[in-house]
Amino acid sequence: MFERYAVFYTPTDALADFGAEWLGWDNAKGAAVPHLNVPGPDVEKITRRSRKYGLHGTLKAPFYFAPTNDQTALENAAANFASQQTCVEIDPLDLRHEDGFLALRLKDDPRRLKELSTSNRQSI
Repeated sequence: MFERYAVFYTPTDALADFGAEWLGWDNAKGAAVPHLNVPGPDVEKITRRSRKYGLHGTLKAPFYFAPTNDQTALENAAANFASQQTCVEIDPLDLRHEDGFLALRLKDDPRRLKELSTSNRQSI
């Protein structure tokens, strides 16, 4: 068996509810939910590939652990890192089609977000 890990941001509140209804998967509940009832496209069909991931923002793409690390080390490092950070405002976003997925992407990379992505790196 192989395991790989990723670090995702998952929204809460209205955005999470919308994402769950659009994709048919609620990340917080870990369960399927009914799709939005919208005229036009077959929502179930066009979201099938994305459903298993739920609505999320990828902070760290999938990776494997070094032989000396494990999930507990990752959880501890992520919690420690998050506890030392401040909020970063981002806007506006573009809706793009990338690698078979629809993705919301930043139009511009805020300086503070770039700093966050390169600061306090820890090896897991």
